[in-house]
Amino acid sequence: MRNQVLERLRTSPQAAPVVKDFLARGEEELRRLHLANCSGREICGAYTLLVDEILRGLFTFKKEELKCDDPMTLVAIGGYGRGELNIRSDIDLMLLHGRKLTPAIEDLTQQMLYVLWDTGLDLAFSIRSLSECIALAKDDLKTMTAVLDLRFIDGDEKLFQSLHSGARKHLFNKGRVGNFVRDKVEETRQRHERYGGSVYILEPNVKEGEGGLRDLHTAMWVVK
Repeated sequence: MRNQVLERLRTSPQAAPVVKDFLARGEEELRRLHLANCSGREICGAYTLLVDEILRGLFTFKKEELKCDDPMTLVAIGGYGRGELNIRSDIDLMLLHGRKLTPAIEDLTQQMLYVLWDTGLDLAFSIRSLSECIALAKDDLKTMTAVLDLRFIDGDEKLFQSLHSGARKHLFNKGRVGNFVRDKVEETRQRHERYGGSVYILEPNVKEGEGGLRDLHTAMWVVK
């Protein structure tokens, strides 16, 4: 598929202005669509695709420029992974690599981040190996939950599939999945105590309170 960002980067002396201009034009188009009564879900979906195109173009361009062919994959996490990225929300992003973090991968990551920070995007970025992802998730419910929302953006698709199958094998096997569900139910109970356990609260927390967005997400995670 044609990537407009990549095409423009290949003919430009500087990457940051290209990415910044593409983002600004995309956001202006989304503003027009919003004023034309497009739904919030449609706008979030479209913004997710806009950020996807920017990241794919920049990732491919930097790999070409630095001649980096080490196995690695860009992975979306959280709301971005679910395709629910609101405009100017924080973007949870992970660079997944093989067993070894090479200097070439570190250099590519730094150069990508410099460009993305210059656009004003709010990034939450991590670099992890397959084994690190699984090990971290085993001992942390939040990280384990985040694994369910991972989405492939670009790079070595086999590496991403290895993470997906590894998560099923080590995190969500028959021996562990029951504990995960119980932990999420208890987490929900505690969250309701903090943010409101009734849908009849005068000023409910529409994300964390009972019947809010996080309850919907919890149901989706349990189904997954």
